[in-house]
Amino acid sequence: GGALCYGLGDIIGTLLFPVGGYNPLFTLSNVLVGLCFGFFFKGKVTFPKILVPVVLERTVGTLLLNTLWLKIFFIKSKGFFALMLTRVPEAAFFIVVELVILTPLLLKAGPQLKKLVNK
Repeated sequence: GGALCYGLGDIIGTLLFPVGGYNPLFTLSNVLVGLCFGFFFKGKVTFPKILVPVVLERTVGTLLLNTLWLKIFFIKSKGFFALMLTRVPEAAFFIVVELVILTPLLLKAGPQLKKLVNK
């Protein structure tokens, strides 16, 4: 379910707010992030089950894969690691933001959301 939501979210976002051409590799990155969240959110949601997918999303999804796609298709003038280093502050910032937002939301509302989904 998470992979489907992230993948469709990327496609819909690209259609509604086009910034450049559509590239399915960015959708693949989002699908992998959705798989990660879906895998970790099975069972009781705890802080480590929130922390791990958020960190993986920003490090593997954003810093590694999306930087690689940007380097291959759009930004030829910088090396991969130089480009990746410029994206590290953003990734660190959003790890904190996502944890601040997701932790109370999922720990408090998570059980109620699961009851709605399972009906």
